[in-house]
Amino acid sequence: MVGDRLRSYRLGCGTQVLPGVTQEQVTAFERHNGVLLPVDVRDYYLAADGMIDGDSDDCLISFWQLSRIEAAPDDLNKRLSASAKTRYFFFADFLIDSHHFAMRLSESVAEPGPIATTGVRSGGCRRRGMY
Repeated sequence: MVGDRLRSYRLGCGTQVLPGVTQEQVTAFERHNGVLLPVDVRDYYLAADGMIDGDSDDCLISFWQLSRIEAAPDDLNKRLSASAKTRYFFFADFLIDSHHFAMRLSESVAEPGPIATTGVRSGGCRRRGMY
């Protein structure tokens, strides 16, 4: 499962890994925001609830706890061409909040949405690996 592989990867990098959330916490997030998490994202949060605040991986990316994920502002959603049925949600940051990563979520998990970065050029991290 993707969540277990990501958890193992994070532990191998020396990152502190938080225990996963419950299915009830995932469902509460989805209901509160009117979206469904893609299967792989749901699996990740069930295996590991992000990183401890202030911790990051070897590319200086910090993956947030489920409770910290937040909807992107409306103007950013418009610029990223999110439709009325989809919205972007911030879920990680680079270099202690200097840049953010956002995933497009919708009411369906049929297809995972794209990932967007705000304030960073593509290809910033030279090390390739599974995230």
